[in-house]
Amino acid sequence: DQLRKQHYEQTCMERFGVRHPYFYNGLGEKMTELANSSPNSIHISSVNRQLAKELNDYGAETQFEFKLGDHRFDLLAQHGKKKFLVEYNPSVSHNLEHDFLFITGRSKVDYGGLPCRYHLDNSLLAEQNGFEVIQYFEHYDHDKMIDFILSKLDLNQHVYYARKCQVKLIEPSVAREFISENHLLGYAKKAEVNLGLYQDDKLLSVMTFSHLTNNDVNKKLTDNNVSNSWELTRFCEKRGCSIAGGAAKLHDYFITNYNPSYIKKLSDFNLGN
Repeated sequence: DQLRKQHYEQTCMERFGVRHPYFYNGLGEKMTELANSSPNSIHISSVNRQLAKELNDYGAETQFEFKLGDHRFDLLAQHGKKKFLVEYNPSVSHNLEHDFLFITGRSKVDYGGLPCRYHLDNSLLAEQNGFEVIQYFEHYDHDKMIDFILSKLDLNQHVYYARKCQVKLIEPSVAREFISENHLLGYAKKAEVNLGLYQDDKLLSVMTFSHLTNNDVNKKLTDNNVSNSWELTRFCEKRGCSIAGGAAKLHDYFITNYNPSYIKKLSDFNLGN
């Protein structure tokens, strides 16, 4: 850790002439002001500038280098009362194994990658301050990520209402195709129950359920009643669409028709709350 700190300070001296540029005599604030006043600021990566531009084109407001505590988040995205933070995490600089400068050939010494809790800790920092964070790793599909962010900002192009929709059982192949096209993490696994939400003949949303595996963890969660317990394995809406009340309608349908004793749900903390 000491070597990495020395290496960081040396790099900052070479780039900015100070050991801690973001916290030295207000220089961090000046750099942030410059970044937000000029869309082509050299202090902001081209990827972050492009992401902000795409969101701005759809009506979102963005701010670079949003500071909470001792951490600066890449982007604050907001629209109306909705707002959250975005961290873009390319593997070359956000991995556990190798130092960014070593990977890019700027240093002959490899001081190692980021601490293993780096992304979790800055997500928790944001949560403690009333924000949620989207950790945008580069293996995510970019177009799906843009749609995902726009959805969270209520900037979807099409809005539907669940009361005008019907729930139908759908074939696994239909569910697989829809989830692969629309879910940010793609298809998970074949599910026993596949529910689709339709308006007329248009499939707008899918929710899938699988029986819980009979293992010690699930036995503990269900008080040894695994046989009638399920896991919600995937839920997504058609990209560019928002269905008010859609998730609740699908979930209620499953409870009414399958009478589960327990439903296990997992979410990816990288994608907000």
